[in-house]
Amino acid sequence: MFVPWVMAKSAIKPPEEQDAPPQVFNRYYHMFVEGELEELAKDAAVALGLQIGPPSKEGGEGVEMIRSGWERSNWYIEMKRWKV
Repeated sequence: MFVPWVMAKSAIKPPEEQDAPPQVFNRYYHMFVEGELEELAKDAAVALGLQIGPPSKEGGEGVEMIRSGWERSNWYIEMKRWKV
């Protein structure tokens, strides 16, 4: 889906351009379905050779899913990378 993105006024623009209406651009915004973002993150971790889950007693590197949810009309995830 395309969503409007308003370019903020810049401190580097000359004063005569500061009064002009802000520029609005349409940008592509992917809308995830439930579980899609988590699976993509897990696939990326595996491709990087990382373990998935809490830190392992055997050592190594990995990522742990902290939380996921629905916010502002899309899904989000929070992950923590660890190294033992």
